[in-house]
Amino acid sequence: MTTSSHKLRSLLRLLWQNPLFGDSFPASLDENKLFRLFDDVYARLVELLPPVLQQGMPEASPEEVRQIFDEIAPKSVAFCAATSAGDVEDVQGLANAAAIISLVYWCDQSMDRGDENMLAAVRILNGHSDSQKLPLPLVTYRLEALQHIRYFARQINPNPQDYPYVLNAVENEVLLNQTVLRLLSNLFLENSTGSFWKDYAFRSAQVMIDCSGLMSAGSIVYALYRTHQTELPSLQEIDAHPVLQQFIRKSCNPAVRIFDDAGDAITDSGANGYWGIFNLNIINQNDLLLVRNFLLLSGISDQDADGHYSHAMSLFFSPSRRTPC
Repeated sequence: MTTSSHKLRSLLRLLWQNPLFGDSFPASLDENKLFRLFDDVYARLVELLPPVLQQGMPEASPEEVRQIFDEIAPKSVAFCAATSAGDVEDVQGLANAAAIISLVYWCDQSMDRGDENMLAAVRILNGHSDSQKLPLPLVTYRLEALQHIRYFARQINPNPQDYPYVLNAVENEVLLNQTVLRLLSNLFLENSTGSFWKDYAFRSAQVMIDCSGLMSAGSIVYALYRTHQTELPSLQEIDAHPVLQQFIRKSCNPAVRIFDDAGDAITDSGANGYWGIFNLNIINQNDLLLVRNFLLLSGISDQDADGHYSHAMSLFFSPSRRTPC
C-alpha cells in the first residue's frame, strides 16, 4: 500500500495540525503507529472489497478489478484512519467503513465515466425505478454490489438512531443526487447556448451542494465512533439540530464542492474520456445565474452589505481563474 508515502504523510500532518480543526485531533500523534494501522486496515480491505467489485463487474477481468481497487482503496483507508487519528483502533470496523467509502468512490467514478448501468442501479437502490421493466443483467450486478453498502453499514453500527442516517447520507444525498447531476449535465450539453441556466441554475446549484459527499463519509466514521463511545449524540439527534444542519448544508457542503470541483476541473471537462465524461462543475461552468444561486444556497445573499457576496463573485470570475472548458 502507498499510504506510507512521503506525500501522504505530509498531507496528513497538515490535516492533523491545521488550526481550523482546533482540538479535533490529539496534540501528539504517533505517526508510525497510525501508518501501521493503515496497513492493517488495507490488508483487511483487500479481503473484503475485490470480491464485491468483481460481483458488480462480471464483464471485467480480475486485473481490471484490481486496477480499480488500487485507484479507490488507498484513499478510502487513509480517509477513515486519518479522520479517527488513532481514536479508533478497530481494524475490522475501519475496514468496513473504508469498504463503504470505496463503493461510493467506485459508483461515482463509474457514473462519471458514463456507465449507464450504474446510473440505473443507483436509481433502483433508492426506489426510483420502473417496476414494469426488468433491469438489464449488468444493472442487476451493479445493484447487488451496491447493496453491500447496507451490509457493511450494519456491521459498523446497526443502531436505528444511526444506521438509517448513514444510508440516507450515502445512498440518497450522494449517489442519487449524483444521478440527477448526470441528467443535468446531459441537458446542458443539449442546450448549453439556450435557456439551460434560466431553467436549471437553481436546481443545478442545489444538487452540486447536496451531493458533495461530506456527510456520507462523515456519518460513516461518526457511526463507528458511536460503537465505541455510546455517550456521543446520535446521528438522529445531529440530523434534528437546526444549527448543525445549517452549518453542514450552507457552509461545509458548498466548501467541499468548490474544493472538489477545483480538483476535478480538467476531468469534468471531458477532455480525457478515460477519466471521465463531461460533468457540470462550478469552476468550469461559472455562469452568473449558477454562481448567484450557489452563493444564495450557501447563505451568501446579494443583499448583504458586508461585502461577502461581491468578494465571492469576484473570485468566481477572476481573470486568473483557470477554465479548462
